Formats: sequence, structure tokens, C-alpha cells
Amino acid sequence: MFLVLFRRLRLAFYMLISSSQPAKPDVRFFQFWIPLVMKCTRRTFSTEAHALLFLRSTGLKLPIPRVIDTFVLDGYTYTVMSRMKGVPLLDVHRDNWNNPEHQIPISYDAISTAVRDVVEQLWTLEQPLKDKGKVMLSASGHGLPDPTQFFDSHMDPRPSVLDLYYYLTPHLDTTSRPKWTASHLLQAHPEPMQAVLRDEVAWVHSDLKMHNIMIDPETGEFVGILDWEDSGWRPKHWQLFPLRHYGPATLGPFANCFRGMRFPDQTEEAYEMMFKLLYHLPC
Repeated sequence: MFLVLFRRLRLAFYMLISSSQPAKPDVRFFQFWIPLVMKCTRRTFSTEAHALLFLRSTGLKLPIPRVIDTFVLDGYTYTVMSRMKGVPLLDVHRDNWNNPEHQIPISYDAISTAVRDVVEQLWTLEQPLKDKGKVMLSASGHGLPDPTQFFDSHMDPRPSVLDLYYYLTPHLDTTSRPKWTASHLLQAHPEPMQAVLRDEVAWVHSDLKMHNIMIDPETGEFVGILDWEDSGWRPKHWQLFPLRHYGPATLGPFANCFRGMRFPDQTEEAYEMMFKLLYHLPC
């Protein structure tokens, strides 16, 4: 009872000295020049606090927010973290487009190289022995957003990359077998399946796009990366998709830099074969 009361008092205090913005209702920015933000997450598992605390514990020097306080109250997770200096790359790109006379200097080559450096640091992390080979696994030991449900719900961790692709490819079952199995998937599509299975499992930031990359508004230099709540253990080649796939938050100049980069051969091959298995599209 006392613990719950203490959490309510903390929340009330944080609410008192912070304010929200319409564009980000789940994030409150501290006032009085305090360089902190508070994020509210509508779940108690696979949260940003879990991810950030894990990444900080690895000893890697990553440009990520630092957790100051985190607690659960009424089914919500509240996380107070350091406010990263800078502005989103996507905002700067749009401002430069709309105000050609007041350009912030941006080198997409330099920014993409800095982002790649962070990605390659994440790829040095090794899974704990008890979780070796598991995918769709968060820092809290729970699942990650289900790509078959438009990421609206979380799927359970999968025991292997094979099991994950089996789950994601029911459209490949064109047989009259009573039950389509992972073994059938391997037999029916040996080349793409062997390619994705040769790749490693790595820590992946699934939303590594321009709106989560912070840069210095004066110099245009890379500052850091936000929004780690859906990061976790996934097939390594899945990291290339948000970096290369054109979209509202992955615009041409940024995506083209990563399309021109070459990652390890087995990861590139797996990325190409992923499209054949999941989308039937060229990469």
C-alpha cells in the first residue's frame, strides 16, 4: 500500500513539473530547463525502460537516453529518462525542404555512417546462453510486436528463426497436407530458407528511421537514437528493412545511403531472400 502511494506521489510530482505536446501525448517534457522527459507506456512488459537498462548494462557506449526513474502504476509503465539534445532528422529534412533559404547543413553520408556504427555495436551483443537462438525476444524476456497484426499486438518469443519464418509464411502452404510444418517449409523453399537460417540473431531496433535519429540543429551532426521500446533479439537482416525501405519516415536521401552500403554477405543474402519468403517482391 505504501509503495503504491509513493508511486502516485512521484507521478503527481512529475506531472506537476512537466507538460505534454499534442504530437506526442505519451511523452511529457520537464519544465524549468530540466533536461528530462517522462514516457508513459500502456503495458508493463517489453518497455523502453527494459531495453535502455539492458543496453546500458552491456558496457557499450551507445548514444541513447539514460533511465532516471521507472515504475509501474495501474498497468502503465512510467519512465523518466534523459532528454537527448537535438532534433529529429525527419523534421530537419522537412524544414530544409520548406525553407530553402535557411538550410541546416546535413551530410546524409556522415549521418548514415554514424547510425551504422551504432548498429554494428549492437550486433556485437551476444544472447544469454538460456536464450540462444530465440527471436522476437525483448529485454524483459517477453515478446515483441507481431508483424502479421500491423504491430498492434505482441507475439510470444519464438524458439528459432525457422519457427519465426514458419509462423510468418502460411501463404506458402500450397499443399494438400493435413498439416503444414516447418520441415515442409524447408523442403519446399530450401534456398531462401537456408539463407535466412545462415544469418545470425542480433539486437535490432525495429523503428530505426529518420524520426528517431537526433541531430544537432546547428551543425547537422548525428547526436543519438530514440524510441527503443520495441527493440530486441531478431534476425540480424531485419535491421536492414527500416533503414532501406522507402516510407514516410525513411526518405530517399537517407534510404539510398543504406542501399549503397554493403553489410556482411550472409546478412545481405538473408535480406534478399526474406523478400522472396515474406513479400514475393524484389528487394
